[in-house]
Amino acid sequence: MGNARTTERLERGLTLLELLLVMAIMGVVFGLGLGAFASLAPPDDSSLGLVRSTLRAASNQALSRETQARVVFVREGDAGGGEAGSLRPSQLFAAGTWQFEDLNLTGAFGIHGDGTALRIVDDGFIGRALSLASPGAEARFDVKSDPAFDPSDGFVIELSLRPSPTAALGGHVLNIGRVIGIDLLPDGSLRGWISPRFEDGKTRDQVAAQGASFLFAESPAHSLAAGRWSRVRLEYDRRRLAIDVDGRPYERLPSTLAVRELAGPMVLSSADDKGFRGDVDKLVVSLFQIMEPLELPSGVTFTPGSPREVVFGGGGGLDHEVHRGPVEIGLRFLDDNEGSHVNKVTVNLFGTVE
Repeated sequence: MGNARTTERLERGLTLLELLLVMAIMGVVFGLGLGAFASLAPPDDSSLGLVRSTLRAASNQALSRETQARVVFVREGDAGGGEAGSLRPSQLFAAGTWQFEDLNLTGAFGIHGDGTALRIVDDGFIGRALSLASPGAEARFDVKSDPAFDPSDGFVIELSLRPSPTAALGGHVLNIGRVIGIDLLPDGSLRGWISPRFEDGKTRDQVAAQGASFLFAESPAHSLAAGRWSRVRLEYDRRRLAIDVDGRPYERLPSTLAVRELAGPMVLSSADDKGFRGDVDKLVVSLFQIMEPLELPSGVTFTPGSPREVVFGGGGGLDHEVHRGPVEIGLRFLDDNEGSHVNKVTVNLFGTVE
């Protein structure tokens, strides 16, 4: 009789409780099996995966933000810069955005402003815009009180400008802490400038011999016209100072110096007669930030032949001004028998990481 009942139950199938019990047992068995396979994985995989994922993240950021992104490698024999076998990626983040839809001058990240003789006009670049056309107009933003607002490692400034048709061209457009600025010249050209921190006497002497303490990048004459909106971009990534107008690249000035510490607020125009008279819209200030180092496992280092850094351009591919061809990053692994072997990560010209 018992055998008949057992046969009947098998024909009906398993109960829910029995099915759950079987699944739990299978899960334990498969988990043990996966753990065993994981222990058999080559020790190189985690290190190679870290390098590849860091490079891919930088390429994706360059593509999405349309600006440079870079990863610095501390190699065997490098002086300073951290332990050999560490990566230092840079990150570009928006530190402040202002839409100027009203006179509250509210910023998206908590940096709000005030000013004098300001107006809002309806025919902005997109929506409304801030008018600085009146004599004595000036807008001020206390960026110095925000500890995250640190442009020393580089920045990207984007804004739309429309010079007033009733005032002479020229004037100070933007001044950030007296260390970064954009000026409109009387011939309709734009001058972007930074005040760098001169870190060695030779560089300081060279600049002093030229009678200058600022670095400048300029667009050609007639880049801006009265009564017409233009989109302006000033970028510094500690490789070059670059200025673009309406998507057209103009001067690129090489430099690797850090920007000086902020010494005041961010100011649009100027209350005196040296201020820009016109309209401003869609101001975005983004800052480069060097991230905390990523450490490779013990016993893994970058080979001396690896590049000091990999730089991606605005399209996500390798920056052609830095890299003339694909780059290879070598990782040296110490073996148990006191020998070593090398594996490589390759980045092709289009930014693909292999």
